[in-house]
Amino acid sequence: MSTSEPPRFDHLELERLLITFETAVKVRKRHQFYLWAQGSLQSFLPHETLLYGLGGPLSHDLRTEVCSRAVLSEEDVRRFNHGPDSLLQKAAQRWVRQGHQPLLLEVDTAGSLTHDMQALGVSRFACHGMPDLRSSHRHQPARGSFFVFLNVPTRNIGRYRYMLDLLLPHLHMAATHVCDNEHQGSGMPTTRTPSLSEREQQVLDWVRKGKTNLEIGQILSISPLTVKNHVQKILRKLNVSNRAQAAANSFKIAPQGAGKGTDEHPFAN
Repeated sequence: MSTSEPPRFDHLELERLLITFETAVKVRKRHQFYLWAQGSLQSFLPHETLLYGLGGPLSHDLRTEVCSRAVLSEEDVRRFNHGPDSLLQKAAQRWVRQGHQPLLLEVDTAGSLTHDMQALGVSRFACHGMPDLRSSHRHQPARGSFFVFLNVPTRNIGRYRYMLDLLLPHLHMAATHVCDNEHQGSGMPTTRTPSLSEREQQVLDWVRKGKTNLEIGQILSISPLTVKNHVQKILRKLNVSNRAQAAANSFKIAPQGAGKGTDEHPFAN
């Protein structure tokens, strides 16, 4: 655990922290994890993009996900999270070598990991994880987890490390709930192709072209807040965590009203 001194919280911060704890317990879907990570969690662990994986941090079958405010290309998602040479795996290797302690690193630190981060426009990142405490039991699945926060603030390093330690169990719990819930849902016999309304389809078309909420609002003559609400509904319907994944999965969309039932996809990529 971190040796950083506990930070001082005022009344409002303590209230927000309690809300962060309480809402983590309720996370069951990917879109709920996205809203929690990019909402209340940001108050204590500000970041641009969150990479996370479930399983043994160095295992080849690590199930991974990207949760980002930024618009990421599929190539970026692959380089961040997929395969033994991904940034997630390299960060996990560094974390293991450092004794499973919460890490904050600048990109000017020597090593291939920070070089790769710099190539992708990351100036500073933090990582921490939950070791797989049951890996020695052959018939039990790995339940470890690992989290990488990209483009974190340059101030209050000690506070950030402390909050990584404090919030790690809640991150692990929320991500595990998503995995368990969606894994069970993937076995349901009745599925359908997700459908979008005409307006949601228009918004997704412009998301696919890389437009921001403000730009889409100007094009469609609606407010950026309305666009944001449409984007959140699209993420839920497509069962994805960010705009890039929504664009990549747009081929699955059917006209509204087509099909019945539920559409659940496994957490694994």
